[in-house]
Amino acid sequence: MYRAFVASVGQNERSLAIVRAVIGLAQGVGVPVLAEGIETKVQMSLLVQEGCDEIQGYLIGRPQRLAAESRSKPRVLFLVQSAS
Repeated sequence: MYRAFVASVGQNERSLAIVRAVIGLAQGVGVPVLAEGIETKVQMSLLVQEGCDEIQGYLIGRPQRLAAESRSKPRVLFLVQSAS
């Protein structure tokens, strides 16, 4: 779930409705939900309560530089959306 959806989840009822809808749709088709941009404990608590599977963001930890030895074999994560 993109950061834009969760940015005001603790402050705006419409944002919470969108988050609930996205999580419900994903659960309905058996797709795990990862929420990005989690910066507050309120956001995290609401997402966990709503059934979000995973979170990432500054609340968990800031981005880290790659160690020199791991730069020779970079790992790349691609977001792939299924058309089915």
